[in-house]
Amino acid sequence: MKTRLLFLTLFMIVAMVATGQDVQSVKAQLEQKYDKYRVNYQTDNGGWFKVANSKYIYNADRTEIVKVELSYGACDKNGRELIPPAWKEIKRVGDVFVVTNKNGWFGIRGMHNEEILPCQYSEISDFEYSQGKNPYFSIWKNRKEGAFDIKRQRVVIPAVYDMVTYFTQLQVFKVQRDGFHGILDKDGRELLPCNRYNTIDLGYMKKMGGYCMVKKGNQCGVIDSLYHEVVPCVYEDMNPYHLDKLKDHQICDIQRNELCGVYHIGQQKEIVPCVYTDLIADEIANGETFRVRRPGGGKGKPEKMGLFDSKTMKEILPCGKYSYIKKYDKEKQTVQVCKGMDFTDDEESNKLIVHKQGKWGIYDLKRQKEIIPCKYDLIKTEEDGLYPFCKGCTITLDGYADYVVIEGGKWGYIDAMCNEIVAPQYDWVEPFKDGVAQVKKDGVTSLLQHPLQGTSLKLANGGDGSPVDKDIPATNKKNENLFAFIIANENYANFKGADFSINDGKVFAEYCKKTLGVPERNVRYYEDATYGNMVGAVKKLQDIADAYDGDAQIIFYYSGLGATDDKTTERYLLATDASMTALSKTGYEVKALLNILNAQNVQNIWVVIDAPFSNLDKTGQPLATSRGVAIKPKNVITEGKAIVTLSSEGSQTAYSSKEFSHSLFTYALLEKMQKSKGNCTIKEMTDYAATWVKRNAMSGFDNLQTPQVVVSDKMANQWSDIKF
Repeated sequence: MKTRLLFLTLFMIVAMVATGQDVQSVKAQLEQKYDKYRVNYQTDNGGWFKVANSKYIYNADRTEIVKVELSYGACDKNGRELIPPAWKEIKRVGDVFVVTNKNGWFGIRGMHNEEILPCQYSEISDFEYSQGKNPYFSIWKNRKEGAFDIKRQRVVIPAVYDMVTYFTQLQVFKVQRDGFHGILDKDGRELLPCNRYNTIDLGYMKKMGGYCMVKKGNQCGVIDSLYHEVVPCVYEDMNPYHLDKLKDHQICDIQRNELCGVYHIGQQKEIVPCVYTDLIADEIANGETFRVRRPGGGKGKPEKMGLFDSKTMKEILPCGKYSYIKKYDKEKQTVQVCKGMDFTDDEESNKLIVHKQGKWGIYDLKRQKEIIPCKYDLIKTEEDGLYPFCKGCTITLDGYADYVVIEGGKWGYIDAMCNEIVAPQYDWVEPFKDGVAQVKKDGVTSLLQHPLQGTSLKLANGGDGSPVDKDIPATNKKNENLFAFIIANENYANFKGADFSINDGKVFAEYCKKTLGVPERNVRYYEDATYGNMVGAVKKLQDIADAYDGDAQIIFYYSGLGATDDKTTERYLLATDASMTALSKTGYEVKALLNILNAQNVQNIWVVIDAPFSNLDKTGQPLATSRGVAIKPKNVITEGKAIVTLSSEGSQTAYSSKEFSHSLFTYALLEKMQKSKGNCTIKEMTDYAATWVKRNAMSGFDNLQTPQVVVSDKMANQWSDIKF
């Protein structure tokens, strides 16, 4: 075998040397026949020689050469003449030569010098805008363009058009003449006459499922892959990049008189008239109920808001009935509504400027009436029979987003009959769940028991819950410089599957206070935190770090859902009001969070994130608005004093367990603290959790879950010894 390989190698070397000798030998022979300085070997198309003869032009008395005229030709690699040297320029393309005569006209000749295309064209070149290799030449004559088929060696499109573009993927030509566009097939046959449309956007037709935008003057329409007009050219604007949705649901956005609507190709009609200031066809296709806006009463006047139902194709809450609406609750079929608010739209700043505060209530879409009258400064949706309401607050509107910025006021609760059950006394409240609500007063967050029903919740310091919820080890030590920020998000507006996250947070808070020695006043607990709550928590953490000037130790804990942006692959912690369609605005980016934490002047920060980032929830199911495919996020990087512990690798989920009444990762950490009575390092806790979680995820869910620890170079030699 080795002998054969050696022989083959020697043969190839000899062949290469021989070929090199042949080229040099043939070149030497050609240099005797042609201008020796104009014989050049070309390696393309199997090898050939470009040759030339020189003609010297002298001055009148023949004492000086004033000009050298070159005439080019071609020989094959064996030196046989293919094209006599009679041309101003020559270029080989496959089995033909593009030649230029002495008058500058282009033509094409074959391998035996036969004329294929006479020298009567001002230019012959590759198509400038074609995609990839193609078998056609662009030919120009009298400032008009055509096309020549190299393989079949014939003109397929005569040079009569202002411009010709070949689309390789579609195998068609787009032609332009006198301001109109048309389409021809690869044989030059007319598919779409060049007298109908002023624009045909073929560039994305294959990607867009066979549809493309066309224009008659400034009016837009759509044609299909058979070049039939499926949306008439009567609309002002149409985004060609949105037409890829047509392959899924046959509806597209349209616009007339600067107002938006929706056109259905299958039904050949407008299914939503052009009366709205903005509208997205995807919301119609997905059968959603969503907020719409009609024009206001004049410049600077606010637009009229309503709710549109895609199933009935009607406004279920007419535009203009209320001055502002927000927070549509799909499950309860209610919406928060406001009367009497006066605001203007500042186009320069894209802000809504409130001139007069309104009064808020709740509208029931099923019963088509207000179930809570509009008489409150602000009100939230009902949970457990009670509505959180605010007295004395003022609000500002953040553009047309579905939330408002609240300043001042006190919060309480009313029942469905508007009876005041809890007087307004709190700085902030959350809705009740399982008989308790998170409330905040004078900077202290606590749990409020339902005043009418009591609570069925098994709290962390008692009851019949998980083993780690009982017998929480107590220590006498108190570290006045140790702080805990705990966020537990379970009840989301747009997602499910964050089971037991609240129990995670509550019990973790108890272990911080009882076992790790965090003073109770140093524990900041945020349940079902909105984006604003999370921003506020991080701001409070920064304030504490500044005040303690390098002496503070901080625990930052989060249990809930996470998500990854499918374009940037950045990770986000999901606030309870987060949306996948506006992830970058409603989710808290992990990278941004760690940048803030690492910038703090502290001893260290232990970051615990019990959340999946694969766009699956804690039960392993896809998030409500995700595409159903797990996604791998960017790796987490930390550069300061933050020790980051993650409940799973990026492409995995982070499971919660009914058996343990906790997320697996949090349960493992709590169990290690319970067994060690808090006398353990961060490394010992995370090592224990990694082993425990791997085994229980595989035995309980038949899937891998691998916790991770990320530390910076600065902390690499220190973190393993840190304990609280």
